[in-house]
Amino acid sequence: MHVLIPFLVFQGFLLGLWLGEPWLFILGLILANQLNYLWKPLSINEIKTEFSRLKQSAFMKYFMGFFLFALVSFYPWVLQNLINLSGISLSLGVLASIIVYATFIVSIGHEFIHKRNPFFQFFGHFCLSLFGLPGFLSNHIYEHHARFGTKDDPSVSNLNESFYRFLLRIIPHRISFLIHPKTKFKIYRRLLFYNFLGCFFYGLGLCLTAVVFNSPKALFIHLSITFFQYLFFEATNYIQHYGLIDPSNKKPGINHAWNHYGRYTNFLTFMLPIHSAHHLRANESLDQRGPSLPYAYFLMLLLSLFPKLWFKLMNPKVDLVKSTRT
Repeated sequence: MHVLIPFLVFQGFLLGLWLGEPWLFILGLILANQLNYLWKPLSINEIKTEFSRLKQSAFMKYFMGFFLFALVSFYPWVLQNLINLSGISLSLGVLASIIVYATFIVSIGHEFIHKRNPFFQFFGHFCLSLFGLPGFLSNHIYEHHARFGTKDDPSVSNLNESFYRFLLRIIPHRISFLIHPKTKFKIYRRLLFYNFLGCFFYGLGLCLTAVVFNSPKALFIHLSITFFQYLFFEATNYIQHYGLIDPSNKKPGINHAWNHYGRYTNFLTFMLPIHSAHHLRANESLDQRGPSLPYAYFLMLLLSLFPKLWFKLMNPKVDLVKSTRT
């Protein structure tokens, strides 16, 4: 039954926009997040079961596909309702849209680009690109996963590196990799094709928004949603690997990523917050918990915007994790 959680949240979002009161949805989202503290964390066996279901269950694959299709299909309706709002209601409506689309497009699209089925991989790439992440597939698969946990992985944030310094470092790299992916020659042309296709899809989304709505306001709202979805993606990268680079470049283990084990957030985001398990899919790697974030996932994303608070909270935990490696 927990597979209905993303569907119910999306329905709540649509209802809030239809009523013209997006603050109701945001309030409901804040209250629902408390389920992470009221609901007991996922056990090791449950984590194994959920990852196995994500990887092997045909029902989950087609459910996520249908849900992703619904997200894209309802987007014009979402934009139309946002255009009709103004003032604080418009700001809250855009914020709600960023939260919903960043959460679901990134989590499901991310899951799909790891599928071997070319249709699902293409669909994931299409949706990620449409909403501002045209280089996600090539960068994530052929760089992040290939170099995960090492000093050669640019997606890993360094100890005492603020989120803002991380952005200043990573954005030029993303652009460079999009234009000229530095990788083995035999896959270079493939990555260039993926990146070109991603940029085409993103441009297509901009053009369709401009033509269909014929409104600068609609175009600005779409640009805002896609821009902040990109920032959400980078903030996720930032908190998932903060300070856990292993300079020895050993094979990455369970202690190379931060995790959140709250049921509600994991069911909402299709297990994205249990990041160690994502990189180490084999069941024998899941016999223990990886490093755990101190608070719920979305609160940690918010805290990452305040460097002094972030360092004070996370640096001692990084030291503790590194001490377990020696």
